[in-house]
Amino acid sequence: MGTLEDQLKQWKKAAASRQPTPSSAPPQSKRAAKKKAPRPQTIRREEPPPPPKALPPKPPTDAELFAAAVEGVTPDAVLDKFAAAPAVVVKGERLTPSPPKDDATLFREFVGAVPPKTSPKR
Repeated sequence: MGTLEDQLKQWKKAAASRQPTPSSAPPQSKRAAKKKAPRPQTIRREEPPPPPKALPPKPPTDAELFAAAVEGVTPDAVLDKFAAAPAVVVKGERLTPSPPKDDATLFREFVGAVPPKTSPKR
């Protein structure tokens, strides 16, 4: 182990001889010796947070929609709309529609007259 300690001492001496001493350092210029004055610090103000975004309007309820729809409706308009046969207005005159046709009449108009059944001859 003595050899390792000797080698360490020699290495420390060699390292100390390689470093320049302060007296052998080149002189610095007066300008470089002066330290630069620190820049004045500016204080940044925190920006206020942006205002919250406006929420979209709440959709109207069914009751509000119904109230808005029937606001200007008159009772006469309701009766005309839901009467069995609504009144027809032609050039300012009210015409009453003809009574509805029965099923047999509608069938005859659609298919035509049906000939009577005849029995087949044997």
